[in-house]
Amino acid sequence: MATEMIIWHGIFAIIIWPLSFTIPATFRGAGDSKSVMYISLIVMFTCRIALSYVIADWWGIGVFGTWIAMFIDWYVRAGIYIYRYLSNRWTEYRVV
Repeated sequence: MATEMIIWHGIFAIIIWPLSFTIPATFRGAGDSKSVMYISLIVMFTCRIALSYVIADWWGIGVFGTWIAMFIDWYVRAGIYIYRYLSNRWTEYRVV
């Protein structure tokens, strides 16, 4: 089971992790750190924690269900951050 989880983590870490965690750094650097904080908190509690409970416990998948919820969390974050990046609302903030 550990080997399977490591392989899946490697695949998703290459594909989606950079979008989920580097675009927010761009926003923070531009002075838009509040939206990053709110998006991260809301998505983490709804996707990572709530879905982890549903997938792992209710559906009976077990510990791998927790990892599936984490991957879903990365996808949702990436989608929201890409949308925010393309909307250019983050350029309205100024650091200095």
